[in-house]
Amino acid sequence: MRGVNYGPQHAEVAALLSLAARLPDEYIERVADFTYLKAREEQLFAAYDALDTLCGGTPRAEAVVEVMETARNAEYLPALALVARDLVAPTGFTQAHYDTLTLGWRVAVGPLHPDDQDMPDEQRSTAVSLVAQGFAGTFGDLVAVAAAVTAQP
Repeated sequence: MRGVNYGPQHAEVAALLSLAARLPDEYIERVADFTYLKAREEQLFAAYDALDTLCGGTPRAEAVVEVMETARNAEYLPALALVARDLVAPTGFTQAHYDTLTLGWRVAVGPLHPDDQDMPDEQRSTAVSLVAQGFAGTFGDLVAVAAAVTAQP
C-alpha cells in the first residue's frame, strides 16, 4: 500500500488488507470459494460493474486500482466494496451489490465495517459449513485460526 487514500473507509480497507495478509492461504481460498459459490456470476459482475461505474474517473479510481494490484482473491471483492461503502444508494451501487461482494468475508471472518448489519443465523450457518468444506482440519480449527489472527494487533 503506497500511501493511497481509500476514502472515508480508509481505516477499514487498510485493516482488511492487513488482516488478510496474515491469514493462511487455505483459509483465504475457502472464503473466496464461498463467495463464488453463493453468488451467481451475474450478481458478481453486476456488483463489480456498478462499483466500477461509480468510481471510474473519480479520485477513488486510484484506490480501486491499488486494491486490484495488492489484494488476493478473497479480500479483493470486499476491499473494493469497502472503498465505495459510503456511496451505497438505492440505484447504482446498491446495498445488494455491497452484500454480494462482502458476503464470504463477513461470514468467515466478520463484519468489515462497524455499520454492517449482522447476518441472519440461517444464512451464517449455511455459509459457515460451505467455507469449512475442504479445509484440512475441523471447522473449529478454521475458526481458531481466524480468531488467533484477528486478535493480533
